[in-house]
Amino acid sequence: MIPEHVKTLRTLGEGERGYLVRYSVDEGEPFGTAIVEAVEAIDPGGSIRDEPLDVAVDADALDNLFGAQYDGTPRGDGVVVFEHWGLLIVVETSGAVFVYDAPEGGPPSAE
Repeated sequence: MIPEHVKTLRTLGEGERGYLVRYSVDEGEPFGTAIVEAVEAIDPGGSIRDEPLDVAVDADALDNLFGAQYDGTPRGDGVVVFEHWGLLIVVETSGAVFVYDAPEGGPPSAE
């Protein structure tokens, strides 16, 4: 069962590209935990999660990057995008984690 704070907004139809899950990060919740919870919503048995999250991204660094500044003021807008577990994962400073079906050939290049 999908936890209440996980919103499964749209599943992919064949040939469509759209997000599988939008997860709202709770205040004080580590981003690494939020990412795993979001993926858990579409992979409850853990069959695709064959490697730990830290193989792809440093979750502590995400918390530092997106957390409040030293004086307590929130940071500006920011986004981190990475591919892991055959999924494209987008983390936003707004407190949202989006999980997409990874595009064939990997994420788009920055060219």
